Amino acid sequence: MLPTAGHLIYAAEHPENSRMTAQNPSFSLTLRRLEQNLRQLRRDPAPRHIHRFRTASKRLEALLTQLPDPSKRSMVKLAKSLKKFRRQAGRVRDLDMHGKLLREIHVPGEASLVRRLRRELSRKRRQAHKKLEQELFSPACARLRRRLRRLRSTALQPLEPRLSADAVRREFIRLLASQPRIEAGNLHALRKQSKQLQFIGEMDVSPASLRTTAALRRLHAAIGRWHDWAELHAFAAAWPPAAAAPRLRAALHGITQTQLHRALLLTEEIRREFSAPVISARRPPHGVTAMAARRISA
Repeated sequence: MLPTAGHLIYAAEHPENSRMTAQNPSFSLTLRRLEQNLRQLRRDPAPRHIHRFRTASKRLEALLTQLPDPSKRSMVKLAKSLKKFRRQAGRVRDLDMHGKLLREIHVPGEASLVRRLRRELSRKRRQAHKKLEQELFSPACARLRRRLRRLRSTALQPLEPRLSADAVRREFIRLLASQPRIEAGNLHALRKQSKQLQFIGEMDVSPASLRTTAALRRLHAAIGRWHDWAELHAFAAAWPPAAAAPRLRAALHGITQTQLHRALLLTEEIRREFSAPVISARRPPHGVTAMAARRISA
């Protein structure tokens, strides 16, 4: 019998009542890495540590979803705590990424404004960093660390929660086919769901699973790049000095639409590769060329 997520967390909180032994390499390794990443993040909230913590926390949440759970309260409580810290770290990560993307922009006559925008991003980053540090040294973080430590050291049956390679592939196909239209409005949600499937699929190292997870990584990366540019565009559009800088706004808009176009084409390419049925759209998604629309609805 596969241990439920409720059993896992109950055992972590009540080790004196547990008779199981922790032998799940994927689950245990994820917990150890998450604890290590959290310690590194507390010492130095550098971009690489933020990225590793966010990835490890998402991976743990994905593994927990694969455990049948008759009492979801404990699992939801742990996931909510992780999500709180991940979102706070995500704000710092987004501002780091925006600054990095700005260095790729060259707008004639707008160099001074781009530098001002970069300084504004740095100011926002310092504010987000301060809030993250406060959270990392709060009682809530101490409770999270204790919970993770107990969970890692607690007894679990030597059973591994996993979907088979075929099951992950079928779920991926279902996910690709579930959208009436793939467009900017649902692309980010598709990215988040595909990332969770990637983490689950990575528990299996068979050739079939590796092919599926490779496609999931490609999809996640392409949509993620578009989303980063879209968030930077939205930030700049809400920044008052940008109102008097049409060339900068136009440059950001153009890059964002290009990345959207590439993400949509890659999504359609992967959909064909996995033979997922395509549901035709009546009209092109906003901001996509007619050629791209025809390929998406083909």
